[in-house]
Amino acid sequence: MDHTHFARRPLGLQGPIFPQEILDQIMSHVDDRQTLHSCLLASPALLAGARRGIFRKVTMRPWQLGFAQEFLSVSHRASCVRHLTIEGSLNSVSDTPFTVELLSPFNKLESVSIARLVRWESVSTLPIQCSSVQSLTIAECHLPSTLDVVQLICSYPRLTTLCVRETFWDDSDSTTEFLKTARLPPIRELDVWSVKSSLARIWLLPGVHVQLQKLYACAATYTDALLWIDMVERAGHHLIDLTIIDDNLSFWNSDMDLVE
Repeated sequence: MDHTHFARRPLGLQGPIFPQEILDQIMSHVDDRQTLHSCLLASPALLAGARRGIFRKVTMRPWQLGFAQEFLSVSHRASCVRHLTIEGSLNSVSDTPFTVELLSPFNKLESVSIARLVRWESVSTLPIQCSSVQSLTIAECHLPSTLDVVQLICSYPRLTTLCVRETFWDDSDSTTEFLKTARLPPIRELDVWSVKSSLARIWLLPGVHVQLQKLYACAATYTDALLWIDMVERAGHHLIDLTIIDDNLSFWNSDMDLVE
């Protein structure tokens, strides 16, 4: 069995989505030689029947703290996970209850996705800290400041792919000072949509080495477009794929090789 999917449930419902005997029957088909690649579960009861499963992709939500605790109750599970998503709710008024201590067993992640977390006191409260992460997605979040965005990116030193969509923050002037002692990771692919142009300015600061190979950006204004074009110039011969979409959703796309 290569993939196992379980039905989603409306928010707020409690208890298992299937009777326990059905869950037991499902899990009876999983043996030690097989792998459950995805784990998107609404009930700890379902997870409890999958103690032999090795999960590669896990989604956790703040209102399912019991699920997270049940998942981590089996010691080997977290170290097998390669793709972790923390998904909040746009209606949430509180920070995620997932702490660094709770999620520290996830120590071999390849990708992290953070979605719909609308209230962070600071990015230091982000619970996912793993140096092996190579891909980061931030979607529909509200970060405190530009500095928090930079600190978040720099917390993953091996990061090569960054996707930021519909995420907002307040501009701050302390980014330049921070980057005097910190270094941006070697990001090769950048995908941005509905974000502040101050994200582009990060790569235009003095001393920042732009290594982008692929850039996909939505420019809401002419000024934004100029900033992304400045990034293209800084990237130089590294850039091979470029797409910039304007506010009217007409676009120009160039599969280019800038190496002379």
